[in-house]
Amino acid sequence: MADRYASAADLPDEPPATKSFPSDIWLKLENTPPAWEDRLLQVDVYAWNARRKAWEPQPVATSDRMVFGKGRLWQHTLLLLAEPGSARARAFTRQARLPAGKYLLRVYVDVQGRMQQDWQRTWTPEDLAGEADVQTTWPAGYGAMTVVDASRLQPQQASP
Repeated sequence: MADRYASAADLPDEPPATKSFPSDIWLKLENTPPAWEDRLLQVDVYAWNARRKAWEPQPVATSDRMVFGKGRLWQHTLLLLAEPGSARARAFTRQARLPAGKYLLRVYVDVQGRMQQDWQRTWTPEDLAGEADVQTTWPAGYGAMTVVDASRLQPQQASP
């Protein structure tokens, strides 16, 4: 099968630095630009640290999927992220939920189609479509998703 490692030497050397937790939290970007039609889009979600008055340096969630160009939208569930053994990982193990609050959405779009040519390629600052901060309760379920207008995205340099 094409989705298996050919040999043990092909296995990754180290376990991932973060642990992932599937959730039923849906995020939707509406009014996506025509240039994004049928392109891979990834959203990284960063939590606001009120004590430090800054965005956390690592994303707490991510999601990727193709943009539905005819509908001018992108929507998908979030994959929650945490350091193995952390309090956040323990909380996500009990319930894969994000607390209500302020979050930064960092949106990458493969407008040039480079990810389709090389699926192992990493996102670059050139792929960054923009950022927007949102205040949300992260409701669960398809019918209660957090919705953000893509026109709110502001071009930024990747910094957190």
